[in-house]
Amino acid sequence: QSHALIPSMDRYTESVVRAIRLAMTDNPRNHKIVAFFPTARMAGFFAEVFNNGMGIPAIELHSKKGQGYRNRASGAFRKAERGVLLTSDVSARGIDYPDVTHVIQIGAPDSREQYIHRLGRTGRAGSKGR
Repeated sequence: QSHALIPSMDRYTESVVRAIRLAMTDNPRNHKIVAFFPTARMAGFFAEVFNNGMGIPAIELHSKKGQGYRNRASGAFRKAERGVLLTSDVSARGIDYPDVTHVIQIGAPDSREQYIHRLGRTGRAGSKGR
């Protein structure tokens, strides 16, 4: 487990992108990263940054998307050998994504329980996670 302090809001986007890219380079062939954002709007914003601004495929999953879209997005990430999932707390409980290598929490969760549920997406069934 590690953490990073973002010094100011004007470096927020840069810092989030750097954290996700660092996780990608930590395991370039098999990375499966779940990044939790405090709001659906932020998850959507960073999906736009990654998919259209940087050309790095990322799956967007949050409450502002319809249930059919969320089911397809969740299934695509579950089946993928590697990928980046940008999500709100809609993915924190009750969803099993195999082989997640990194969980990145952007901002503090609302409660200790939410923190534990978010981290529970990695290191499952004896595999290592960060």
